[in-house]
Amino acid sequence: MASSLSSEHMAQLAPLLGSLARLLAQHGTLAAEHVQVLLVATDLDTHPAALAEIQRWARLLARVRGTADSALRQTVVESLLLRGLPEATVLLAVATVVGNVPAPVQATAPPAAPVPLRLQASVTALDFGTLPFGQGATGELEVQGGPGHVRVESDYVEVTPRQFGVEPTCLRVAIKPLASGLLWTPLKLVTASETLDVPVVAQWQNAPTVLPQSAPQVVYTSARSPQPTALPPWLPTLIHIPAGPFLMGSTDADKQVSSDEKRQHTLTMPDFWIGKTPVTNAQFRPFVEDDGYRNQVYWTAVGWQWREQNKIVKPGYWDDKQRNGADYPVVGVSWFEAVAYCRWLSAQVGHEFRLPSEAEWEKAARGSDGRIWPWGNTWESGRCNSEEAGLKRTTPVGRYPTGVSPYGVLDMAGNVWEWVATKYGKGYPYQLEDEWAEAYLEVDTTRVCRGGSWVYAQKYVRGAYRNGYDYAHNRSSIQGLRIASHSLMPGSDS
Repeated sequence: MASSLSSEHMAQLAPLLGSLARLLAQHGTLAAEHVQVLLVATDLDTHPAALAEIQRWARLLARVRGTADSALRQTVVESLLLRGLPEATVLLAVATVVGNVPAPVQATAPPAAPVPLRLQASVTALDFGTLPFGQGATGELEVQGGPGHVRVESDYVEVTPRQFGVEPTCLRVAIKPLASGLLWTPLKLVTASETLDVPVVAQWQNAPTVLPQSAPQVVYTSARSPQPTALPPWLPTLIHIPAGPFLMGSTDADKQVSSDEKRQHTLTMPDFWIGKTPVTNAQFRPFVEDDGYRNQVYWTAVGWQWREQNKIVKPGYWDDKQRNGADYPVVGVSWFEAVAYCRWLSAQVGHEFRLPSEAEWEKAARGSDGRIWPWGNTWESGRCNSEEAGLKRTTPVGRYPTGVSPYGVLDMAGNVWEWVATKYGKGYPYQLEDEWAEAYLEVDTTRVCRGGSWVYAQKYVRGAYRNGYDYAHNRSSIQGLRIASHSLMPGSDS
C-alpha cells in the first residue's frame, strides 16, 4: 500500500531511508525519539504522518539486519517499494542493513563560516596611460572577497594568478602591444554570488590614421585576435542544446517508470552547452597534477573539510589499470571533487564551467520529445554499456555512437553515473533556479546522479531515471561527471 503522504513529502523523506539503514546497521535498534531527531533534518518534523512513515521504514529494515534469508530481504524490498520509495534507494538501504555495503563515512558539520567579505578590487580601473609604439606593460591590483576567479575577455591581456581567495590576492596584469590604437577591455572578477568589472585601458603613440580625423582604433572585447591562443587539448568538447520546451519525467506508459519521475510535464529552458562525453582521465589529469587538490579556492567549505580530513589527493580509482585509460571516464570522484574540477577549469581558461542541472542533463539525453532512451522508445542492445552488454567494466567514451542523443551527446545511457548539481528530492513539475549559486552548492546534502552505469540494467539507464541516494562524498567506481556551461567559450567552435 502506498504512503498517504504526498509525492513532495515523500521526496523530502526519502534520503532518511539511508540514514535509518546506517544507524540500524550500527546499533541494531532505534528508539522513537531517535527517529524524531532524524525528522528535524526535514521540514516535516511536526507532521504526524511523516513520523509514522519513517517508523514503518525502520521496522521493515530492522527485520533484515544481518539476515541471510534472501526471500525475507526481497519481501522487505517490495514492501518499501510499495511505499513509493525510489528503487535504487531501497536496494542500497537494504544491502546496508544486511551488511553487504559498508556505511559511507559521514562528513562532520563544518565550523560556523565567517561573514564573507564583499568582492573588492584595489582600483576601479587599471589605466596604463599612453605607451610607446610597440611596447607592452605590466601592472598589479589586489582583489579580495573570494573564492573566485578572473575572466579575461581579450587575447591581448594576461592575468596571473587566475583565482583569488577571501583575503587580498595580488594579481599581475600584462598587456601585449597593439600596432596602434586603444585597448579597452574589462577583467571580470567572478565569485559564486558577484561579478565585478575592472576595465583595463591603454593607448599607443604614433598610431596610423585609420579612421577619419585620426580617431583611435578600438579593440572590442568581443573581437578575437588575428592569432587566437589555442585551446588546451584537455578541454572537454561541448555540444549546444537549443532553447525551448521539452518533456521532462515519465508517464505510466513507460512500464519501468519510478514514482519520482512523475508527473511528466513540459519545461521550457534557455539554451546551454553540455559536455559531448563524460570527463575522461586525460581531461581530469591536469586538475590532479596542478593545484586542484591543494587550492581551497575551488572547493565548497564542506568539500574542503572532507578533503582535508580524508587526505584526498586524487580520484579513488586513479591508479586502477582497468579504469584509468586516458580515454576512459574518470571514476571514483565525489560530488565535491566534481564541483572543484569545474571551478578549477573555469579559472584556467577564463570561462565559467559547471555541473549541469537535472533538467539540463535530461533534455540533452532525451531531446524535446520525451523519448525513453537517447535513441528512442524501444530498448536495443548494443547501443550503450549497461548490464545487458555484459562487459562488467567501463569503456572508452564514445564507444557507442549508435546510442547518441538527438543533439549529438554521447554516453548518456550507461557506462558511468554522472553527478549533476541538483539536490535530491526536488519535486515535479521541476522549477528552474540557479543551481550553481554558492548558497545552493554549500548545502551538505544528497545530490543526484543521472545516466546509469555498466552495472545497471536498462531500467536505470533511461533518460528520466533519477538516482538520489548519493551523498556528496561518495566515490564509487561507477560515478563520473560531465560539465556544462551557460555560453560558448570565446575562440571555440564547440
